[in-house]
Amino acid sequence: MSFAGNIVLRGVRVHNLKDIDVDIPKKRLVVVCGPSGSGKTSLAVDTVYHEGRRRYLESFSAHTRQFLDNLPRADADRIEGISPAVAVTAWQSPKSHRATVATVTEIYDYLRLLYAALGRVICIECGHRVMQHTPRTIMRLLDSFPVGIRMMVTFPAAGQSGETNTAEFAAELRAEGYTRIIVGNRSYSLDEATPDALASRPDLSDVLVQLDRIIWGQTDAIRVLESLESAFRAGDGVCVILIQDHGENGGDACRTQSSNLNSSVSHSGALTGNSADGPQERLDPAAFPRVEIDGVRYARMTFRDRWICSQCGAAYSAPEPRLFNFNSSHGACPTCEGFGTVMDVDWNRVVPDRGKSLAAGAVAVWEDRRRADYRDRMLASAADRGIPTDVPVSQFTEEQLHWLLEGDSESGFCGIRGFLRELGKKRYRADIRGVLTHYRTQRICPDCRGARLRREALAVRLPLPPALSEGSEPGAAVSEPLLAGFPQAPNITELCRLQVAQVLHRVRRFEVLPEARQVARTVLEQIVGRLAYLDQVGLGYLSLDRPIKTLSGGELRRVVLAGTLGSSLVNMVYVLDEPSAGLHPRDVARLVQAVAALRDRGNTVLVVEHEEAFLRNADQVIELGPGAGERGGRIVFQGPPAELAAATTLTAAHLGRKRGDREHALRRRHADGWIRLCGARGHNLKNITVEFPLGVLCVVSGVSGAGKSSLVRQTLYPALCRRLRKNVEPPLPYHDLLGEGQIADVILVDQEPPGHTSRSCVATFLKIWDDIRRVFAETADARTRGLGPRHFSFNSHEGACEECGGQGYLEIEMQFLADVHVTCPRCQGRRFREEILDVFHRGKNPADVLEMTVREAFAFFRGYPKVQAKLKRLIEVGLDYLRLGQAAQTLSGGESQRLRLAAHLSTAKRSRALFILEEPSTGLHDADVTQLLDNFDSLLNVGHSLIVVEHHGSILAAADYLIDLGPDAGDAGGRVVAAGTPEEVLRCPESVTAAYLAPLLKPRTRATSATKPSG
Repeated sequence: MSFAGNIVLRGVRVHNLKDIDVDIPKKRLVVVCGPSGSGKTSLAVDTVYHEGRRRYLESFSAHTRQFLDNLPRADADRIEGISPAVAVTAWQSPKSHRATVATVTEIYDYLRLLYAALGRVICIECGHRVMQHTPRTIMRLLDSFPVGIRMMVTFPAAGQSGETNTAEFAAELRAEGYTRIIVGNRSYSLDEATPDALASRPDLSDVLVQLDRIIWGQTDAIRVLESLESAFRAGDGVCVILIQDHGENGGDACRTQSSNLNSSVSHSGALTGNSADGPQERLDPAAFPRVEIDGVRYARMTFRDRWICSQCGAAYSAPEPRLFNFNSSHGACPTCEGFGTVMDVDWNRVVPDRGKSLAAGAVAVWEDRRRADYRDRMLASAADRGIPTDVPVSQFTEEQLHWLLEGDSESGFCGIRGFLRELGKKRYRADIRGVLTHYRTQRICPDCRGARLRREALAVRLPLPPALSEGSEPGAAVSEPLLAGFPQAPNITELCRLQVAQVLHRVRRFEVLPEARQVARTVLEQIVGRLAYLDQVGLGYLSLDRPIKTLSGGELRRVVLAGTLGSSLVNMVYVLDEPSAGLHPRDVARLVQAVAALRDRGNTVLVVEHEEAFLRNADQVIELGPGAGERGGRIVFQGPPAELAAATTLTAAHLGRKRGDREHALRRRHADGWIRLCGARGHNLKNITVEFPLGVLCVVSGVSGAGKSSLVRQTLYPALCRRLRKNVEPPLPYHDLLGEGQIADVILVDQEPPGHTSRSCVATFLKIWDDIRRVFAETADARTRGLGPRHFSFNSHEGACEECGGQGYLEIEMQFLADVHVTCPRCQGRRFREEILDVFHRGKNPADVLEMTVREAFAFFRGYPKVQAKLKRLIEVGLDYLRLGQAAQTLSGGESQRLRLAAHLSTAKRSRALFILEEPSTGLHDADVTQLLDNFDSLLNVGHSLIVVEHHGSILAAADYLIDLGPDAGDAGGRVVAAGTPEEVLRCPESVTAAYLAPLLKPRTRATSATKPSG
């Protein structure tokens, strides 16, 4: 691989970068490392990526560039040699509840194209194939017959009849120039006395109007084409061709043709091939019904120019990409609108105690005084219908429960479902939305059964070969008859329900077929590329329809990367921000190989990483530091990994193990209580029972996909919330939960960005800005102008810039690219009105304060204990380098969690809270993990409990109790492999984690395990 120059950066001053000069080699894997807040993202994302994207957008037309004139340039003296850039960052994770593995990786978009091009419409009602034809496709089909075959082109009379009687109908046909009709098994001339023949069929059923007689191969082709067009037009989209099956030559030729094509008969019994327009389409006369007309046998072939089943008349839609889009009204199920679920009554909430009677208040939703009239109507209706009101609801019959649910229109009782439906009309009110959320739950859509698509889309099937059987060769030929039948042909929903590895095997076998490559070669290559990447990085166990919100952090990162790394772009700059976050050490090696393959295709790969595997496999390492914030922003090392080991930097110390691991206490903490979760069986969990200790640091480990998030976040956390009367989504299936009474609250600290809007920032999340606004409102300048605290809020119209609304930027929507943010031309990114910026406190206005780091603000607001107390919490969790105005959505997963921890540290006096954290080491340098463990100690020392899902070795070694799931991912995981102290887990040969944990544990004189509860 030849060296192809450098990306030259001179005098870079973005954020905390200190006027640095750096040359980044092209077509190399370059890793940028350093402590959290040292400027890694500022260099890789905010400089290289944004400048690469800006220069690419400059290549657009003048009309497009007029909207991008304010796109800011990176603050640097000179940037040269940069190519178009693509970035994959933590904040690009999709937030939509509709997002799945297939949609995020763009596999679903290519599948929609594939089904539109090669899919076959199979009637849901009768199982026959539905096709649409045009005169030209019929001409191509008829080419399969030998020259000399006699044919008649006709159309059904029913399409012409309207409301006229038979005599008038015959007269109209004569007036239009038609001369003969076929009624039953005889043909008649319209000049003859036809009313008697037509009278036997008043609805004109089975009456054909003869339009033309042709001899195939001898009649002029233009005449045949015009006859077919006329037949479709006169027959209301239906054309019937009668092919003579009697005669000296015709019969032999037809039988020969039938014999040759008999092996290609599709399930519909008539047509084979990939589509009606496909060149491989063929006709088999033997598959069509026979009729006898005037003593001569004919094969009757009916063609339609619409997607209507010829057997049962069911109507379908043309297969086109938008038909398979559940985010579009063209493809989404009309009942659930593409969600696959509908909101329905949650009986467990509406009737929480079925041992109560209606009179005793069994229906909890109507026990509120404001809804007493609904309760009165219910009791009155029950009296009218003779339904007992003093009998427990658990003893009601099905009919009585149906009455309670649906109501009784005669007595004016709307029922529970009708009541919630009425409330739904007022869901613009926050209190009503709260009631609906509490008393309703999601259920599978009764129409699409969770498929999310309308029935017309589900009728389209792709003739994929089945998965390889054991011992089969990957390149084994696939027979045509196998593809002809549709039992193995899934619709797009059935295909997405398969695991990635299964879909990959089937698509690869389909890809080798000539007809598939001829029509959809590029589409198949894109699908295979993305599926192969997912399988390569260890996600072959995921189903394509798996919702993104159910994935763990590590799974989500790899899925987001698939759309980028699975593409075939070259000569690009790829910027990857912590791609290994949330991955088990075993899975990191696979990811390194995938990223290296991206470089080998001729791309420049710039990775922001702390993971040792990336550092050791990089072509070059750039370390920023030496500290965070203003103490960082300098290049402390640049060179190959082999030279880094000899350097005197924090990363070098980590790689060379020059500094010992964190000294753990000789005696680990004892559990002072247990929570037992019994029979967890959601996703890949194998009906397991797990005991979680309280009062200690409990770490849940295992390879990515072993079931950690399914167990902790999606089962334990919502189950505890439900027991503690908190509104959350239903947990995954489990049998029982014991010991929840030992905690007062459960708090989930995940990697979601703090705050709910793009306006949220560090200062607003911790309510620091509320106190700072009061400080500015007390200044002499503010009192003179009559400004109060609300005027110093960029979320208030009194203080926010009128043009950008207090965001500091304008958002430009790009139709085919990510939206572009440009600095507001009025406030220049300072968010406030001009009169607000004229108010100063100690020489700084509100915009200046937002640009301060936490440590700078702590010193600036001396004498204001409320402000300093909140800022001190951020310093204690190692976030002193963050700027007060930094958007919460730009924080890494680890920074987001530490920001939440800072907020919860103020509630340390609350007794017995259980904190659940997911991958809190995300984005942290190894040197920062020690400070994170100190924060854990602060929570534990005041009586709280911690359950942490984590892969980082230092956190695993510091655990008081370790629960290791596995032994592998997907179906091969979901079991508790080992549980106990880290030393006890080391003795389990089945644990994959043990192999990576062993080097991190020092010999210990004494390590006692938390005693498990008996029973």
